[in-house]
Amino acid sequence: MVDSLAKMVGSLQKDVDKSSRYAFQSDYALFIDQLFYASSASHITYTSLLATKLGIDLSLNRLVCLLYIKDREGMPLADSRLLYALIRTIRTRMTNKNQDIVGLLGTSRIVYCPYAETDFFSREKLENQLQALAATLANTYPVIVSVSVGLYAQHVLEYGQSLRSIPAVVQQNTSNKSGSIIFAEDHLVDYLLQIIPKSVLDHFLGYAVHYLQENPVVYETLQALVCNDMDIYSTATQLQVHRNTVIFRINQIKEVLSLNPLHQDSDRFKVILIYTYARTHLNKEI
Repeated sequence: MVDSLAKMVGSLQKDVDKSSRYAFQSDYALFIDQLFYASSASHITYTSLLATKLGIDLSLNRLVCLLYIKDREGMPLADSRLLYALIRTIRTRMTNKNQDIVGLLGTSRIVYCPYAETDFFSREKLENQLQALAATLANTYPVIVSVSVGLYAQHVLEYGQSLRSIPAVVQQNTSNKSGSIIFAEDHLVDYLLQIIPKSVLDHFLGYAVHYLQENPVVYETLQALVCNDMDIYSTATQLQVHRNTVIFRINQIKEVLSLNPLHQDSDRFKVILIYTYARTHLNKEI
């Protein structure tokens, strides 16, 4: 049995070596690489074995946080020595040094996965910790640090999924201000639009998006409704129109799209989905 396991590990090592993006990696660096980019059952098995060897329990709740590192001029940091110095500093501030995960993930990106001792994170506490960490890095080194927080991960496959939830939220983060934090959970619609095939979106949302293209005033009203959490008075104030005008336009949406976003939660979600798809995925002026 031991011989069989040894042969399996050897086979997996060869398989991983062929696909690894970096040669001669340490076990920990290789673990980071495989954890987020495992693409086959053998890679997943090898990642689990590496985690066991490193004493990392992959069944624990973690959040995947990406730290985007730029120099003071706003350009992606390319100095590998400085990036590893940043990682060493992060390690000294980790609350659960044996179970928190941190490493370099491609150019100018550091991944940090804090472990939750309970079944959930306190968002306020986590945000304060990340802001303090970003401030420490920015004050210690000549860098600008922004942080994006992905979804929960409690399984090997979920780390890659959480990582893929982050690009959608990064699009919302246009500021280079050091210490800025943005959460994927605040932009779940953007994430859904990333993972659902465009052909499926066009099939179910195409008619509604076409209607918005042909009726820019309705689109403007929908945009204001979404931004103001479907509040009629705030929407009317933003659009500088009477509330009855907003109600009239909402009735148009009800009639044409058969959606009632003010009184049906499911319709409200559909309206937000339609608006977000029209805004971010058609790449057209509406």
